Amino acid sequence: MNLYFSPMACSLATRIALYEAGARSEFTQVDTRAKRTIDGSDFLTIAPMGQVPVLHADDGMLLTENTAVLQYVADRFPHAELAPPAGPERARLQQWLGFIGTELHKAIFIALLDPRAPEGAKTYAREKIPLRFGVLERHLTEHDFLLDHFSVADAYLAAILNWAPFVGLDLARWSAVQEYHKRLLKRPSIEKAVGEEWRMYQEEQRQRQLAKISSGGAMTKPAYTTTARVKGGRAGGQGRITSGELELQLQLPKELGGPGGAPNPEQLFAIGYAACFESVLSILGQRMKITADDAVIDSTVALIPIENGRFKLSVALDISLPSVADAQQAADLVRKADQICPYSNAVRGNIEVALAVNGAPLGEQKVPAQAS
Repeated sequence: MNLYFSPMACSLATRIALYEAGARSEFTQVDTRAKRTIDGSDFLTIAPMGQVPVLHADDGMLLTENTAVLQYVADRFPHAELAPPAGPERARLQQWLGFIGTELHKAIFIALLDPRAPEGAKTYAREKIPLRFGVLERHLTEHDFLLDHFSVADAYLAAILNWAPFVGLDLARWSAVQEYHKRLLKRPSIEKAVGEEWRMYQEEQRQRQLAKISSGGAMTKPAYTTTARVKGGRAGGQGRITSGELELQLQLPKELGGPGGAPNPEQLFAIGYAACFESVLSILGQRMKITADDAVIDSTVALIPIENGRFKLSVALDISLPSVADAQQAADLVRKADQICPYSNAVRGNIEVALAVNGAPLGEQKVPAQAS
């Protein structure tokens, strides 16, 4: 059998069930945005809705919808006891599968995860959270699982609860639900499935980020925006990110007549530039099949006086790529990263930037602006 899946989507539940049963299966990754499989095939010819999961059974049947696929897997491998036989307990399982699919998956998470959903739809979805999670909380306060033992319903719920951090939903508000989720994540089948798909999800996001960066001005709105507020300037002032992640004292360095002992804008710029450049190296390395995620960058920012009491900046990025022994390959990777890095593009033509990789200078990469 073959499971068509998208990393960390609801199809994760079927992967968990297959691992729980010890079943042999193939897995085909799907880009549900592009509606293409990993080999570029048109996924819509397999699933007209373009959604996962799709299970291609050994007899050729194509099965869709979580509640059907999960019960099929449970019945196909009865030794795993992932679903009760026909009767009252099976009806109870179907009740939980219906609750997860309609009251959680569709009613709450679809709108909150969809960037195209209007804010009114998101507000409506958030209003549904307390009642539905209250139902879960009361049940899980008295039960270890949704039924008397682990079932495909727990596999489905584990997959759905993984989405909570992505929509700003803090499970700590429901202690029994939170403890249940933590306990499930330690279960071998779930730990294995989540670990594998999380790595695939991260790689998928890196590829999408690289595609956006490479498209230049194709994006119609910013991918990310942050705002900082500074009061008091660089000499004893205070700076903070308005969303609250960072707050710090600023101070002039001793070289400029200040007391030092606190960060200054040049130091923050050096960190930001190096961090951004290293991330682009890692993304490009993935695409070029080069190990670059162990890169180390020493970023030096200089404040240089020019005439009429003015100053300009210069930057030197000394890049170490321990896993790239080929000097030309390392140089090509750094030059490509320099063309993509948002910091490089922001300063190009205005700030002199010197690049070096594995101890070898690459020469001047940007034309500095005239000092006149």
